[in-house]
Amino acid sequence: MLLDGFVLSLIVALLRKGKLRRFRNLPLKNVELFALPFLLQFAIFFGGKRGLPLFVIYGSLLYLISFALLLIALLLNGKVVEFRVAALGVFLNFLVVGLNGGRMPVRGEALGKVRLTSYAVESIRRGENPQFVLVDENTRLTPLADIVVLPRPYPRPGLFSIGDIIITLAAVVLVQRAMCSNRYD
Repeated sequence: MLLDGFVLSLIVALLRKGKLRRFRNLPLKNVELFALPFLLQFAIFFGGKRGLPLFVIYGSLLYLISFALLLIALLLNGKVVEFRVAALGVFLNFLVVGLNGGRMPVRGEALGKVRLTSYAVESIRRGENPQFVLVDENTRLTPLADIVVLPRPYPRPGLFSIGDIIITLAAVVLVQRAMCSNRYD
């Protein structure tokens, strides 16, 4: 959802005669902290899929750490209001993941409606996925879990949380303001 929102916002901004070069004017600190959480989540997924012990044993902890790193990166850049809003979304995700053993709860009945690899779906159903777990009677803060379904015919159907929606909206507004206004000049 975040990637889709970001790309769509870039296209809209370009159609509005926005300028990509204006991103240089964003007052960013510690930019590398933005990449690290995504690289870590990528490594958790593929390391877990390959059965690498580090990711099988510590995948859930590393997943929680990835949210903490992203939250830190956003708060360090809190001068930009959109980063503060995105930090709220990340905090909500961090909270639900933290209270559910380091894994994001997902609605089981929705798994067939979204675009996930067969490995992801089966590992979630078996309770072996280091990033996700099925919602059940023990799930804490279910309303903050991945329970919002964006179904087909959307080209990239998926499950999302309220936190994901807040993060995506913040990213969309950031792109529009950065490219189409003089706010950061």
